[in-house]
Amino acid sequence: MSGQISFVPTVSDHVAAQRLWLISYLRRRPIKIVFALFSIAAIISLALVIAGTMVEGGSLWNSLGDVALPLAVPLVFIGLQVLAWARVPRAIRRMSQQQPSLLSETTWHWDDDGLTASSAAGTSVVRWADLYRWLSGPTSIALMLNERMLLIMPRRFLSEVQARDLEETLRAFFGPPNN
Repeated sequence: MSGQISFVPTVSDHVAAQRLWLISYLRRRPIKIVFALFSIAAIISLALVIAGTMVEGGSLWNSLGDVALPLAVPLVFIGLQVLAWARVPRAIRRMSQQQPSLLSETTWHWDDDGLTASSAAGTSVVRWADLYRWLSGPTSIALMLNERMLLIMPRRFLSEVQARDLEETLRAFFGPPNN
């Protein structure tokens, strides 16, 4: 359960990792609950307007203005998430211009104690017990040091054996990924 790899991440690698984080964020229970509550309120409002319109014999089109806000809230929520998804590449390009060392050669070494990630941006030593969470996707493995700080490992640099070893090590010391 130890390995080492050196790689040079690209903007695309950082974009994939940030989108993996965004997906994990949207899958969190509080976000699901908020979206479900917004959606339930919209459905109930729409049902009440339809029922009221049918009873009064009025125009459904004219009555929809009464529920425009409850209907719009879930759509605005979805729109904001799509906008966040679309803004990731631009934000990563800007970040890599502000801190070019993020695209420098990086070396990861992991063993039973933890992980050491070194690059021109600095060195991070992460004991498995101190890891906040980890994410696994088709293009990236991301270690979260806290809610916003990621160490990324693009899968394309890992052999099948290295990827399996890293994930088995993470599972053994931390549990399953938090996707």
